[in-house]
Amino acid sequence: SRGALGALVLVDPDRLDEAFPVLDLVEKFDLAMTIGVNTKDGTPKYDLDEIREALLLPAEIPVVNVDARSQQSSAEALITLVQHLMSTLA
Repeated sequence: SRGALGALVLVDPDRLDEAFPVLDLVEKFDLAMTIGVNTKDGTPKYDLDEIREALLLPAEIPVVNVDARSQQSSAEALITLVQHLMSTLA
């Protein structure tokens, strides 16, 4: 995390409990974050607000669907992180 400004945290919506240790680390290092909810088949299974609530995330943390196998989808998630960083650093 040295020099990092933020993190894109990819979560599996079927195993959200496994995300908490990673979220704790990101918070420990005081990094801005965006949550990418992996949509393995390209179709979202869960509402993003339900994911936000399950992960106990504040409203200012972006939560987006992402197909990690797709370069375009992954790039869009990273763009969301950069936009979030720009809004928090301004």
